[in-house]
Amino acid sequence: MTSRIVYGSRESRPARRMPHISLTAALIGGAVMAGVIGTVVAVMLPALQLKDIAVSGLETLDEHAVREKIAQGLAGSRFLLVPRSSYFLANTSVLAEDLRRAFPAISSISAKKTFPHTLAIAVTERRFWGIMCNDLQSESEAEAPRTAPSHCVALDTTGFGYESSPRPQGNLILIVETDRAILNAGEQQIELTLMDRLEILRGGIQEATGQEVTRFALRERSPSEIRARSADGFAIYFRRDDDFVNAFRVLKKVLDAEIGNRRDELAYIDVRFGNKVFYKFK
Repeated sequence: MTSRIVYGSRESRPARRMPHISLTAALIGGAVMAGVIGTVVAVMLPALQLKDIAVSGLETLDEHAVREKIAQGLAGSRFLLVPRSSYFLANTSVLAEDLRRAFPAISSISAKKTFPHTLAIAVTERRFWGIMCNDLQSESEAEAPRTAPSHCVALDTTGFGYESSPRPQGNLILIVETDRAILNAGEQQIELTLMDRLEILRGGIQEATGQEVTRFALRERSPSEIRARSADGFAIYFRRDDDFVNAFRVLKKVLDAEIGNRRDELAYIDVRFGNKVFYKFK
């Protein structure tokens, strides 16, 4: 008997196919990469760099110095590659705050970008009000020579000392004297509530005396007191929390009825005690 071995047909296997999800991921990855490259190219294009700088609102500040500070803020690059001056990456909020810190005379500032390469800086400067100087000596210092020179700062209408200043001569500029040891520019020197009181005093004294206030004295060792000096040369003593309306009425009555034409001989009038007034001639 002859035997045969019959071999069955080999089982066919389907060919492998690349999963559909892999192709989709590749397409997405390619699109992301193209987007990244396109973004990098866009932020580096010279046509999209902030190069047209407009500055408005300057009155006393040096425009050249302001522009130099702006240029410093836009110089250099981020991540060692992307320029800070790019329209898309330039941070106007940070730039404005840097300018405010560099120039305390700036009261408010806005920075706005306009596509594709313009930056507009609008500045509002502080309004000058007077000069504050720390040349008042305390009672313990009065007998000894002053060891440090006095310092003066320009004040705005809010009591902020925004820049150093020489001491003015004459009576054309209002001077606020203080016995404070340190007086730095770039700091709030007089609180807003006290500034409001000084403005009330300034107007009321002028109405009662017919003369401008040329000087205020604010002593930290006597915080409840304000001393003012009129252009006539005499001082007037007030309490900070006083009823100024009554004080002005009493002041005017004393000047008209008792002092009369002897104002040039008057040293001071003390109206801190209501209707009871003290005054002294030189």
